[in-house]
Amino acid sequence: MTSSGIVREVLTSYNYEEWKTLMKNYLIGKNLWDVVVGTGSSSTEVEARRMNGEALHLIQLSCGPHIFDQIKDFETAQRAWNHLATLYGSEFKAQPHIRHGTYYVFRCIFKSYFICIYLHITLFQIFIYV
Repeated sequence: MTSSGIVREVLTSYNYEEWKTLMKNYLIGKNLWDVVVGTGSSSTEVEARRMNGEALHLIQLSCGPHIFDQIKDFETAQRAWNHLATLYGSEFKAQPHIRHGTYYVFRCIFKSYFICIYLHITLFQIFIYV
């Protein structure tokens, strides 16, 4: 799935660690990270609402449709960020990638560690299992 240019790939249930790093850096660059972590202090309430809305909008734009549905009703960027961290931050996930025809790579995410498992499946094995 294509992204909005904020991150390389929209958030799915398999790429949280990469998404989190890219999204955090983007929000820092836009001076919105303090809003997300709840340490932001704006001069006015209007400015605080504007910054929260902008941060929340950026987070929502960088999510895939299924994940967007989970956070679309949240009113603060901090709540959306924390919800995504709770759902995807520490779970063991596996994402299949097809590489070089007969190699399947599963990228497994456990907290911030990437564990790669490479399985070599020959054409002979594929025919046997089909």
